[in-house]
Amino acid sequence: MRVTIGGALAVAVLLASPITQTGDSGPTTILGWWHGTSTCVRAPWNAACNDEEVLYEFVPLPPDTNRSMLHAAKIVQGQVVPMGDLEVTYSPERLSWDGDFANARVSIRWTYELHGDTLIGQLLLRPEMRVGRHVLARRGKAATF
Repeated sequence: MRVTIGGALAVAVLLASPITQTGDSGPTTILGWWHGTSTCVRAPWNAACNDEEVLYEFVPLPPDTNRSMLHAAKIVQGQVVPMGDLEVTYSPERLSWDGDFANARVSIRWTYELHGDTLIGQLLLRPEMRVGRHVLARRGKAATF
């Protein structure tokens, strides 16, 4: 995530006018800026989860156009807090982008689909593939931080 800080930190996400869905879905259609929410599934096993306002930037990973890098941040009290990067791969069979992450505590899969100018995603907890979060974001222009 590229974050420029100067004086007081202000977040201005300029949402683009809605794009027309052409039926064309491909690996590069996800590229660019997205702004929205990441909402927790309410369940006892997910009690530590907190809803978030998110800011995503998807950038290409050359030379393979089926892969891109997601730079993710959350906005907390007007401050942009980077959450990290995740490599995602486009699946033409499912028309979705998927990225896996694992460490000593968790094993998860993020999956994203496009519906016009709306990005719909979810966090799946492995090995059960139980949904832990829902993402809903709108395409935006480059953000200023």
